[in-house]
Amino acid sequence: MFDSDQPGNSLEETADLFEEIYPSQIGDADLLSRTAVKTSQGVDAIRMDWSILNGLARQGFLMVIDSGFSTDLVTSSSSEDYDGLKETFDYILESLITR
Repeated sequence: MFDSDQPGNSLEETADLFEEIYPSQIGDADLLSRTAVKTSQGVDAIRMDWSILNGLARQGFLMVIDSGFSTDLVTSSSSEDYDGLKETFDYILESLITR
């Protein structure tokens, strides 16, 4: 179980930590956007879009902390194919059901 009420465990703090360490974990990552959103169930979430591998690929992340569980969903594609898949990726990330 993940206790989001503990110091350092809120959704924003978790997203801050991820944003800080992710580039060092993957080698090269540039944050393109970070947005507070709600899932289809009305649960608060953070969406991040990244350019990775010197711009060769794109990733979308959705982070959710709900009912004591942290859920992360990732979509990835080559940068070349991203625009054609964006609508599908948006649907996947925005329709996450956590309950």
